[in-house]
Amino acid sequence: MHIYLLRHCDAAEFSPDDVTRPLSEKGESQARTVGRVLQKLNIVPDAIISSPYARARQTSEIVQEELRLEKTSVSEFLVPGCDPRQMIHQLNGQENSAPLLVGHEPQLRALLSQIISASTMTDILFTKGSLGCLSVLKPIISGKGTLHWLLTNEQMQLF
Repeated sequence: MHIYLLRHCDAAEFSPDDVTRPLSEKGESQARTVGRVLQKLNIVPDAIISSPYARARQTSEIVQEELRLEKTSVSEFLVPGCDPRQMIHQLNGQENSAPLLVGHEPQLRALLSQIISASTMTDILFTKGSLGCLSVLKPIISGKGTLHWLLTNEQMQLF
């Protein structure tokens, strides 16, 4: 299976609550860029799973619209501080073969690290709006995945 990881795009600087912090205009543009790049690469996720935080949900909804997909779902296991093995367990219980997971730092880095190295300590730079692709057999076993690519939003704008 392929797993696509997308860090939420640029968010507003201030909000009374981190959970409700929305995307900035720049973030909305970055999310559209992600959707267009996925189209150009002929990548159609069979599910979009987002953190419940507003900026991640907004990112996933814009990508969903760009790809003309039906809906996104939400997972509490994509919020900062969750054990990445919880998300792996959720993925193992689903039929998806190409999910796009939309979340935050350091959670996405920890999840990627867990899948490719069985550790959450791999030093990977996952900037806002970055998109990564990894492959792994199901059931997902920590340390058995391969990172194929990781694109920053700036790189995607060159497509």
